[in-house]
Amino acid sequence: MVNKPLVWMPIALALSILSPGSVQADPFIDSVHRGFDRVPDDRRSDLVLLPLLAAMDPLPLGVSTPRDAAFLLPSDPAWNRAETWATGPAQVALIDAIDRVTLEEDPRQSFVYAQRYGDTGVPEGLEIGLAGGELLAGAVLGYLRGLDRASALVNIEATRRMSGGDARAAIDLLTDWLMFSRQICDRPLFAEAAWGYKSAASAMERMRDIAYLDYASDSRSLTTTDAAEIIDRLAPDGYIDPWRLQIPQGDRVAVEQIVDRVLGVDSGNEAFGATMALTTAGDRPLRLFGEASRWLGLGEAHNGRADTLAALERVYGDLEARFEAPEHSPLLDPPTTLSRTSQTQFPVLTATLEGADSILALRDVLRTELVGTRQAIALVGYALRFGSFPRDLSSTRPVWIPAVEADPFNPERANGSIPPLEYFVPIRDNRRGREPHSATFQSPSLPEPVEVTFDDSVFVLYSWGPDKSRGLGRKLAHTVDEGARDTDYLIWPPAISVLRTLPAPAPGATSE
Repeated sequence: MVNKPLVWMPIALALSILSPGSVQADPFIDSVHRGFDRVPDDRRSDLVLLPLLAAMDPLPLGVSTPRDAAFLLPSDPAWNRAETWATGPAQVALIDAIDRVTLEEDPRQSFVYAQRYGDTGVPEGLEIGLAGGELLAGAVLGYLRGLDRASALVNIEATRRMSGGDARAAIDLLTDWLMFSRQICDRPLFAEAAWGYKSAASAMERMRDIAYLDYASDSRSLTTTDAAEIIDRLAPDGYIDPWRLQIPQGDRVAVEQIVDRVLGVDSGNEAFGATMALTTAGDRPLRLFGEASRWLGLGEAHNGRADTLAALERVYGDLEARFEAPEHSPLLDPPTTLSRTSQTQFPVLTATLEGADSILALRDVLRTELVGTRQAIALVGYALRFGSFPRDLSSTRPVWIPAVEADPFNPERANGSIPPLEYFVPIRDNRRGREPHSATFQSPSLPEPVEVTFDDSVFVLYSWGPDKSRGLGRKLAHTVDEGARDTDYLIWPPAISVLRTLPAPAPGATSE
């Protein structure tokens, strides 16, 4: 239990160490860097990309996020500015570099994003700032803002290539970005890995969007050979392989570092409020005063060092067991140990690891996106060859995919069953009469669900989704958020393609 010191002491202490400098030798941070130390400089993608990210021109007017950029089409008012920006020398150099750092797809030889924590030898604004210059918890991940700008560039350049009649080149670029995002999935902090998971999933959605736009156009450029080669690069046991992913360990070290400082035998009680305020104030120094006072109160009830470290091991043991468990294991059903950990007894742990268990759902999405993208492109390949959509998914093998893969959200695995994604062609496969298929559709981009209708110019491909039950495609979503628990997870038509057809434009998509 931490005794409550005078309020002015932690505030003054926090302010005195706010300005970060070169990180001092620290056994905790050194342990996080140990994996990077084995990566030779000629395989470090951060050394290639960071200078080019710093050299990028400002984002064009009308594009503030990667999602904005993904929505843009040549018919939008903001397109000409976006295209001019994307073809500028600095942006072209970055696109070339993304290709270079993703050429090698053998995990043992591939590039690694090995940027160090607290290293000031990187361009301004792209550093990973440590709280007080030395605390891993609450790290300010400046480089991710740079990668968001790169993601916007990739989306605009992909659209530019497609509109120029080369959908294959557009999808190849997005696959490069998928491969790079996979590098970030292996970073030590949950916040970094989560960015990688989301970016990888978005890249696959956009790949399908390009294929959808190309197939719907009067001048298709994708070929059946293209489809097979795109799918081959997305091999489930290749570089993307979600089963290679592991629980990030950096946050465990971050908790251990804080415990050592504020709950250690020799730690001064006056440091508790100051230290924790630094980790939760982030890069907003004015929040230090309020945070320090808040943490003084929390410190009074905090359990001791041994209990906190034991709780930390329980939390990580549970997350690691869930990551290693097979799909649909009963181990995955109960609430996580982290979600059941007392915020009163262990606020250092719960604050540092807040939301870390969301990585489990993000991995489910990544698996589903990979299976769905391979299958969707296989269906496009079939339609390009035969001029119509197949009767069932098995018709796409072995020419485009070696075998139909299981829906990661479908739990019906008895006797070695491999339940595929749900697939049908509206009107053609409607048992209640030759009518289009109607469904409600929801998305984080929409304030509320909307009604959508699909005819037989498209096929519908979806997963059972996070509720793991068959919804017959009546409620569709492209998210696994709590509000979408009773929906099927839409793969095709791609969610972004559906959003473009709605009466109201997507936020920021065509803003001036």
